[in-house]
Amino acid sequence: MNWFFLTGAAINGAAILYAVYEMLSDRRFRRKTDSIGSLLSATLLSTGDVGLAMFLKNNGQPELGVMVLWMLALPLLTYGLFVGMLLLVRPDWK
Repeated sequence: MNWFFLTGAAINGAAILYAVYEMLSDRRFRRKTDSIGSLLSATLLSTGDVGLAMFLKNNGQPELGVMVLWMLALPLLTYGLFVGMLLLVRPDWK
């Protein structure tokens, strides 16, 4: 159960780090995008999801914590596998 929790936390953590990187690069290069609000809300949602899962795990509900964590980790993992396969099959994007 512990490795399943850590895998989900790592997937969500990677998504949070990527979203923060995108927000900082948009700010650094002063891009005029309207996506900063939705990206910020998605980052806060993911951070809250990981925090809630940690809270549940530490308070005697590890199964519920894993379920909460994987609600966002499963779509992220599916998207990552899809993009990875797309890069393997068509690396030149033609």
